Amino acid sequence: MYPREIGRGQIAPLQPIVVHVSYVGLSDSPSGRLRTVRPRAVALTGACKYLKNCHFRKLNINPWSSARSMESARERIYRLLLTHPKEAWKQKDLAAQADCSRGYVSRVVDALVASGVLARPYKNRTVLLGPAKLLTLWASRRSLPGPVHVATALGAEAVEARLRESPGTAMTLFRAAWHRTKFMATSGVEAYVREEDLERVAIRLGERSAEPTSVALYPAQGPELEGMERIDGRPLVSVPQNVVDLMAVGGQGPRVALHLAHAYGLWEA
Repeated sequence: MYPREIGRGQIAPLQPIVVHVSYVGLSDSPSGRLRTVRPRAVALTGACKYLKNCHFRKLNINPWSSARSMESARERIYRLLLTHPKEAWKQKDLAAQADCSRGYVSRVVDALVASGVLARPYKNRTVLLGPAKLLTLWASRRSLPGPVHVATALGAEAVEARLRESPGTAMTLFRAAWHRTKFMATSGVEAYVREEDLERVAIRLGERSAEPTSVALYPAQGPELEGMERIDGRPLVSVPQNVVDLMAVGGQGPRVALHLAHAYGLWEA
């Protein structure tokens, strides 16, 4: 396609322009859902066959969203198993709720059965044997998104009151653990906020700060709010999510996570 030498009077063929395409939505997936493809380099010249059937979703850059890692389907499966510990799951139901293929769920489930985390007491169904090992596996993979720090004149109770009035929010980390166990008091407030609501909630509390503050808002994709509950009207993430976030954040987090897990019977083998 590309001759080594171009003679006089000949027109050199166009060289391919290589662009990097990351997380492009394709609407022609078998499930009919937008799906995510891995980052790849696409040569525009000669790439029409690849591009013509693809419908590109506009990539919106949200200045309120910090750099973050995309949550894996494996994490979503772990969360579902832990937030519904008594459920006897069919693999097709796990796949539907975790938004991944049945084949992928099958591989994850097989590995968990082999390691003694899950069992198959019924045909085509799996159950969780004990949460401790799965919590550890999830925490080893968990990476919290970069938070948006908010400078505010409001006290912690006033911040909580405004979060209570904001749909799509749930407190996590040390603040949520304090409300559950009253262990290791904190003056900070950490909460997940749906990514599309992050700017609105942050402005309602104060103004964005380039430096760490006592209020940290983490952009949520949605699954992080699975199994959330309210204690005295305060929205809190599920206990498994709370434990895993604490284990992943480091510092005093693992100590508080262990206390919380013991308090809720999650550290049983």
